[in-house]
Amino acid sequence: MNYQHLTRDGFKDIFKNVFGSPLSKETIEKLEEAKKTRDRVIHGKSVPDNELREAIANVLEYAELLNKLIAA
Repeated sequence: MNYQHLTRDGFKDIFKNVFGSPLSKETIEKLEEAKKTRDRVIHGKSVPDNELREAIANVLEYAELLNKLIAA
């Protein structure tokens, strides 16, 4: 892993290779929503507080979903 250039799509491929199944649609959707806000913040755009809170909630839900997939 130290030598991998990890991209967003690359992560999905590596996850499938390591765990034997792809990320669920629900998991990907949570990540996609949070990613939009993250990109705006990283690039210095103004993001309303309610959107930041929503992104944080999506990331937490994503983490729970990811943990369930890994534990299964």
